[in-house]
Amino acid sequence: MEDTPLKNNEPSVDDNQTQANNSLKNAQVEELKDQLKLITADFHNYQKRTERDRLGWTDSAYSTILNDLVAVVINMDRAINSYQTQSTQETANVATGFGMIQKELHKFLEKYHVTPITQYQTFDPELHEALVQVESPDHRSGSIVQILEPGFMFKQKILRPAKVTVAK
Repeated sequence: MEDTPLKNNEPSVDDNQTQANNSLKNAQVEELKDQLKLITADFHNYQKRTERDRLGWTDSAYSTILNDLVAVVINMDRAINSYQTQSTQETANVATGFGMIQKELHKFLEKYHVTPITQYQTFDPELHEALVQVESPDHRSGSIVQILEPGFMFKQKILRPAKVTVAK
């Protein structure tokens, strides 16, 4: 049997098969590229999520420790106020020493983004804990009459609500 030459316009069987293989390979390459893009995006999202979680855990740990320290600062403030009401030279010296410690504690809190709550006009359940309600002709209902214990924020979140007396 004699091989008949192909006409120039007719593709050979090998050419058709090569084109089919190339098309299949190109489709596989595109599919792999799409998978790579999805995996890369998933990985970037994972990195962002784990960083956010890590910061959340760190802030949570700081909050616990700083909340305990705030209790010490509040008691230190009470002690200083108590000593300042007494007028002997010895108590004045003790109050001065406590005052120096108090300043350092407040600097420490500020360094770690702990700030005192400053809004004490109207009761806000997000910032204040009402321990007592009293009749007060000098205050409107819902106004804060007395601050029993100051409140503190940590990075714009409530660390410890202020304990207050509120007008009925």
